[in-house]
Amino acid sequence: MHKLRLLITMAFAITFAFSAVVKADPSSPSEEVSFEQDVLPILKARCFSCHSHKAGKAGGGLVLDSRVGWEKGGGSGPAVIPGKP
Repeated sequence: MHKLRLLITMAFAITFAFSAVVKADPSSPSEEVSFEQDVLPILKARCFSCHSHKAGKAGGGLVLDSRVGWEKGGGSGPAVIPGKP
């Protein structure tokens, strides 16, 4: 049960981080999203305390402060697959 709750929490956090930079009106022209300016601050504020090298731990084995970390993923596989939003 703990593992399922952790997976749901991780999925929510990652979804929140990436959806926060998507415009509310999909019919309007796309805006370019900058990982450094738009996504990274959200990950730092909401995810890195449990999922970073600096924190000294990786909840569920997932490390989000490096590309290798989110490509490798945690116990359930890759968190993000480049080119597959």
